[in-house]
Amino acid sequence: MQHESMTLTQEKACLEEMKKLRAARRAVVAAAGANAAAAPGDDGSRAGAIDRIKAADERLNAIKAEEEAAKAELTAARAADAPHPGAADAPTDIGALIAARNEARASSEEAYNKIKALRAEFKAGMDAWWASEKEFRAWRAVDRKVKDAAWAVEKAARDAERAARRAEFAGEPFDREVSTCDQLAAYLAAATGQANGAVTTAAAPAAPAAPTTLPPGCKPLAKKPDVVADLAAFAGDAGAPRGKAARARAAKAKAAPVAAPEEAAKKRLPHTLESMAAFASVGVAVPLTAGDAAAAVKALDAAKAGFLARREKVKANGGVDPDAPPKPAKKDKAAAKAAPASPSGAPSPASDGAGVSVSIEVGGADAGVGVKLTARPASADGAVAAA
Repeated sequence: MQHESMTLTQEKACLEEMKKLRAARRAVVAAAGANAAAAPGDDGSRAGAIDRIKAADERLNAIKAEEEAAKAELTAARAADAPHPGAADAPTDIGALIAARNEARASSEEAYNKIKALRAEFKAGMDAWWASEKEFRAWRAVDRKVKDAAWAVEKAARDAERAARRAEFAGEPFDREVSTCDQLAAYLAAATGQANGAVTTAAAPAAPAAPTTLPPGCKPLAKKPDVVADLAAFAGDAGAPRGKAARARAAKAKAAPVAAPEEAAKKRLPHTLESMAAFASVGVAVPLTAGDAAAAVKALDAAKAGFLARREKVKANGGVDPDAPPKPAKKDKAAAKAAPASPSGAPSPASDGAGVSVSIEVGGADAGVGVKLTARPASADGAVAAA
């Protein structure tokens, strides 16, 4: 390829040189005519013109000789031009190269037509696949809707079964509140020392009377005094105080004189946070002294009666409490959070979810801590407010 490019370059150079020689010839002819016209002693006769023509012909012959030499050099270069070893039959002239180019162009067009045919075939396959894909997606959407509907029916049945099972094991409405009232009454009885049932909300069920007659073939069990005594001596008195300090305190309490009823009523009751929360959950004010226990028990009785009445209403209303307070909206909660705090020095009121307001005052008349609890009624039959 390098030798071919050099040969073409030489040929182009020779052609350019021939063009230059032709132009020079024309210029020489024009210059000879001008010189002959302007030469001294030239009279413009026929002989003078012939002389000028002869001189111009000589110069023209010289130029033609140079042109022929250039042509001979170009012909020799073309003859010396041979194809490279890799292409023994490669063309050596422009016409052969043009023919080879046309042949290559034809083969290129043929390959391009094959490519277009392959592309068309691929596009047809893709169109068929996309059509089947659309059908599959439509079927999948319908199948998903059918499965979703079946799942919704199954979920509804499962939820209904779960709700029925939960309702079966849920117990009576307001069972926790009623049991809390009973437990608080027992707690007040134990705290005030009245364990005989004087402040309980309801009388304990009477124990069944011992049968006076025995069934046929039975006889009363005879207790052996020696065995019972041995067991009592071995186990000890279950209610006796254990330890030297406990026995000393019990003896001191037994020897102390009985306080007057007025003094006993002023005795403060030690409440824990759990007991105070239990009173608040049923809407009853916490009794601070033993004298307030009777009023608290009455309030517990009223609260229990109110919860029992609400239980019947809930049962009659299909499990929905008609007296339940409406839930506050979100904006109400936000307004409650954004409410300003109480001024300094004033009691700090706090309210829990059961409707009990607690105010704490420090530095009262006895330089102690004063606690004031106010219970708002939790129902129509609700609790008593006390201070």
